[in-house]
Amino acid sequence: MAKQRIGKVKLGSKPRIIVPLIGRNKKEILGEVSRISKRKADIVEWRIDHFEDCLDSSSCFSMAAKISSRASMPMLATFRTHREGGKVEIDGGEYRKLLRSLAQSDVVDAIDVEMFFDEAEPARIIEATHRTGCVAVGSYHSFGGTPKRAEIVERIGQMAEMGADIVKFSCMPKSMTDVATLLAATAEAREKVDKPLITMSMGTLGIVSRTAGFAFGSVATFACVAKGEASAPGQVPLDELKPVLDKLREWYDD
Repeated sequence: MAKQRIGKVKLGSKPRIIVPLIGRNKKEILGEVSRISKRKADIVEWRIDHFEDCLDSSSCFSMAAKISSRASMPMLATFRTHREGGKVEIDGGEYRKLLRSLAQSDVVDAIDVEMFFDEAEPARIIEATHRTGCVAVGSYHSFGGTPKRAEIVERIGQMAEMGADIVKFSCMPKSMTDVATLLAATAEAREKVDKPLITMSMGTLGIVSRTAGFAFGSVATFACVAKGEASAPGQVPLDELKPVLDKLREWYDD
């Protein structure tokens, strides 16, 4: 697996925890930043689509700068579109413009790019991201179910070939067999794709993938700052997840 960092955080050496900010306004977001920093997460993700001024580029730039100045960790900026589980509809041109401007702002360390949002021309976003030295996290979310193992591996490979520095794949299971499929596909993709992978099975059924995913090749997982503040189904609180991952790393180091 190729080496990759988000800010100063190296991916692959141990399971990393990313915690989302889902506040609606400046007060809520900065309050979340304070709580996350005290709990020692690795990376903070700003879920822009939860922000009340998310379609205003200047407001987003200003908010990103405030988060960057107060967070004690690298920042991943994510505008999750409604088509992949986000809060807000946005057209491709506005999506591309917003992400490119954030990448060029020098206040975020990584940008999430929905790789199959064709109208947004993700390849152009990645090119602009790379010109600034920002990391591109190519993502795909399947809320309709879990694809076949071969399809998951193929889609991960496609995102890597399209230029993503890190590949994220998330899907919704309908059974524990689906969760096993996602984990098996992760292990296979790790052998075939020379990029760090972040994979997860969502919902209650998929919680095991958020804890044991590192053993199969997923370099990071997402946790909420507190119960009831998840940005996606199945996220568990940071304070509960961290000791589990610490123990997992201890076992595998042995």
